[in-house]
Amino acid sequence: MCGLSLILEGKGKIYVGDSVYSLRTRQRRESDQCDTSLNYMLSRRGPNSTGLISGSMYHVMFVLRASLLQFRGLKTILCPLAYVDAEKSALAFNGEIYSGLPFASEGVSDTMQLYTSLINSKTFEARLQVLSQLRGPWSLIFCDFKTNEIMIGRDCFGRRSLLFHLPDAVDPRFMVASTAPSVIPGQENLNWSELSCGVYHLRFSQSTECRESEVHMAVHNWNGRIYKCLNERKGKQSWRGSSERVRPICAFINSLDRSVETRVHAREYLTSQVLDYSSGSDAATVMILFSGGLDSTVLATLAHRHLPILDTIDLCNVCFHHGSSPDRLAAHRAFSELRTVSPCRRWRFIEVNVGEVDVLKYLTHVKSLVHPKDTKMDFNIGFALWFATRARGRSTFYSPDGEIDRFDYCSRAKIVLLGQGADELLCGYRRHRLAFETSGKETLIKELNTDLERLWLRNMGRDDRVVSDLGREGRYPFLDEELVYEIRDMHTKHANAALLNGAEDKLLLRRSAFHLGLAVSSTRLKQAIQFGSRVSRLESILSK
Repeated sequence: MCGLSLILEGKGKIYVGDSVYSLRTRQRRESDQCDTSLNYMLSRRGPNSTGLISGSMYHVMFVLRASLLQFRGLKTILCPLAYVDAEKSALAFNGEIYSGLPFASEGVSDTMQLYTSLINSKTFEARLQVLSQLRGPWSLIFCDFKTNEIMIGRDCFGRRSLLFHLPDAVDPRFMVASTAPSVIPGQENLNWSELSCGVYHLRFSQSTECRESEVHMAVHNWNGRIYKCLNERKGKQSWRGSSERVRPICAFINSLDRSVETRVHAREYLTSQVLDYSSGSDAATVMILFSGGLDSTVLATLAHRHLPILDTIDLCNVCFHHGSSPDRLAAHRAFSELRTVSPCRRWRFIEVNVGEVDVLKYLTHVKSLVHPKDTKMDFNIGFALWFATRARGRSTFYSPDGEIDRFDYCSRAKIVLLGQGADELLCGYRRHRLAFETSGKETLIKELNTDLERLWLRNMGRDDRVVSDLGREGRYPFLDEELVYEIRDMHTKHANAALLNGAEDKLLLRRSAFHLGLAVSSTRLKQAIQFGSRVSRLESILSK
């Protein structure tokens, strides 16, 4: 996982569709302040190493920068990864590739394997095809200095954040970054926007009329390509069967179980500089944001299946009301049931209690991460996620023999499992039921597809910026590409199996939870994090 940025400045024009933007160099003192803030924000995402490459394409100067939080490979890689002398190209990559590369080598990092695939693909269309086959969360910036081209992209669900700034009166540079610089109260801050899912193709050329460069940017959104890629998995359908009730449940559990297994196994730390887990340490490698709700309890149960039995799993619950909230009560009840179905597991339950003083202390910083989102709901969710991911609070360690100790603790886990995508895929919103009841299955499927296609804009970019700021990596088992395909396939054949029943939502997940032994958790009603954690009671502070 990394923080990425690309800055273009100089004398030129950028053509985006029918719009033209003048590219210039910002005054050094002002740009230094902005760049220092941006570099600091990027370094929080990737504390293990940082690097940059600078140069020019015609009259446009560029700086490509990345910071690294490394999980895989046998040695620390350069950041950004680049072989300018040999290949005249550079890659800054942020993500995890679980499958889809033309080849895979044991002990070779995802970044190195992807870089090799891109330089072996000599055309933009061939490189676009490589990226469309990747499975896992990613964003990247790839520079080809031979052809004077740059590719900027993010995966089809937007699981890794990318923002962009077009030249304007405040800053005449073109910038792309994983996160924006810190918001400075009282000053005019830059206008950043979420980069949509897809690949942006920048082609540099020399103007024939004057001594300046032209940069033409074409946008290749994934759109229908998402489903085209997913449909290529048709041979792996597992929802067919004579039983409307049992077969979808078993197939769904198997698919989600495989997704969780993939995400907890890709957890090896490569050097002692990343984190030292000494033999016999109780430090966890995996943490789950544990509201006590249906999604997080199922994820914890499946994670238990695939981690070594002596490993500790951290469960973190956040509360903004003196240690008393619906989520805190639900988490204790769910944890009791979780220990019943996994009696041999070592668990650490971390209770994070956040007061007004804590919120005020980090108000500007967290709002900078949430930016460009700026609604009350975005701030509520952003603050709840940030303090939960920080995972600093009162912890209770449980061994198979029972509760051992209670003490103040900050989780050392770098992998965080989150339930984003479950509501959008499994009919978790009231509008899904209304769509089905009023207009039938086709309208429901359309509604679900719309929810999936706008995930990047509604919350994935925001959530990635907030979680990654703590030097941890968010992983989303419900947004596994294979799982998404199989659920969409199930919707077309067994729509009623995924819908509501009475007051319940996400019926398929509830029945799966019951099948896993979580009888109590399977009946727990949905509660949004801003209300369950009671962070919404601080709206007057968050809106300052």
